[in-house]
Amino acid sequence: MSGIFMAPTRLKSGLLALALLATPLTAQAQEPEAEKSKGNYQAQMVELAEILGHLHHLRPLCVQREDQVWRNQMTELIQLENPPRERRNEMIKQFNAGFEAAQSQYRSCNQAAQLRARALAQTGERLTANLVGNIAL
Repeated sequence: MSGIFMAPTRLKSGLLALALLATPLTAQAQEPEAEKSKGNYQAQMVELAEILGHLHHLRPLCVQREDQVWRNQMTELIQLENPPRERRNEMIKQFNAGFEAAQSQYRSCNQAAQLRARALAQTGERLTANLVGNIAL
């Protein structure tokens, strides 16, 4: 079994760091560069939500254990981020879209599912690192 299913600690650590560093962007000055950064941040958060949705479906297939690791991470991220209602709803919508897409494509833990989960986890780690880096600047 791939490490991503058994111990998703790097992505989880990144999500925790992201959540701890995040400050509401709406409180920042609304300068053109801040607006561009805000839009990029929001787009990456939405993409990350979709990735978590995919992983939420793939993990039980390959671990054969019904747990809520990725849903819990999504819930924690939203709680700590505390986004405006519209963005919160978009993140949830994309999490669900990711779950449904993975559900329609993967019905068992075959090699394709494992490769997809690994690629998604790597993308999630990259996004998380970008988000944390942008906040820390």
